[in-house]
Amino acid sequence: MRMFRMFALSWAVLFAFLPALVAQPEVQRVEPPNWWVGMHHPEVQVML
Repeated sequence: MRMFRMFALSWAVLFAFLPALVAQPEVQRVEPPNWWVGMHHPEVQVML
């Protein structure tokens, strides 16, 4: 009985997270589209 519960719980967790694992992020646009034109330094720095 304990094995069955573990098996059922494993399948429930798998099916709960399956849509998140299968979903692909979609880039719709980049603003502005020409931000890299005329860059003096090719490195991009992200400040948080």
